[in-house]
Amino acid sequence: MKNLFLLLSLFALTITTGHATQTQEQKERERAEAQHPYCIDYYRYSYNPVIKRPIPCEPYTCNPRTGFCKTSCLDNVDCADGYLCSLILGERTCQPVPQVD
Repeated sequence: MKNLFLLLSLFALTITTGHATQTQEQKERERAEAQHPYCIDYYRYSYNPVIKRPIPCEPYTCNPRTGFCKTSCLDNVDCADGYLCSLILGERTCQPVPQVD
């Protein structure tokens, strides 16, 4: 009987410790994610949790891997709506779509 009680106590301790570790890992992951910027509103903004406000990325889009606004383009998908990727003076930048009259 004493061995059964010890076994059950050890099992309960393992379950409790395992749950506490998982909760701690989850908290650390959430804390790390909360300190890094991330993209919102269809990649139009980079949300910076440190300053607690969105930063518009226009004329570029937000980079989903880094959470920061892009600063150059390789293709039109790197540009916000209403902009096209253009090669100007050897540099690729997002320029407004020309207006057609």
